[in-house]
Amino acid sequence: MILEDTFFEKLINKFDENQKIGIASGGVYYKQKSRLILETTRVDLPRGSCRLIRKECFEDIGGYLITYAPDTVANAKAKLRGWGVVQFKEIKAVQSRKTSSAGGLWKGYMIRGEETYFLYCRPIHAILKCVRYLVSPPFYVGLPYFMGYITGFLCKRKRTDDEEIKRYFQSRSIKKFLRKQDLAEAAKN
Repeated sequence: MILEDTFFEKLINKFDENQKIGIASGGVYYKQKSRLILETTRVDLPRGSCRLIRKECFEDIGGYLITYAPDTVANAKAKLRGWGVVQFKEIKAVQSRKTSSAGGLWKGYMIRGEETYFLYCRPIHAILKCVRYLVSPPFYVGLPYFMGYITGFLCKRKRTDDEEIKRYFQSRSIKKFLRKQDLAEAAKN
């Protein structure tokens, strides 16, 4: 990961400007030929390897938890405790490859699907996310994502035993889906 020279200075300034920010990161970019491509994620999803966590937030969420999908769990716990979590896309971190591609995109997206199962996201969430992946490049990654989720289910893989996280992701999946449907309807009108 290559960070712009003032990466941490800029993030710390964002923390100073807003005392409610608990977790923040810059935007994650990767190089494709000679261009920088921003990995598109929601602004409320700070990214793992270039994140900062405010000390009070870190203590409030119980530290950095040793769990599957630790960044996702930390973001959720921070939100549940009223902390802001944000990604500042204008503060650049450049990686040499796309996220989840170290062992190939197929393997990376299978792991994402397994994480979704681990977090107790509902099957409808996994299906809708699979469809979303299938309609944008690279089109095939929806298949390994859904396979990862189904593998977790069929093999009865361990899931989080954190009731707070379980409730968060079960309710969040439905709320997120409904919110997107509402936004789509509003855009049509």
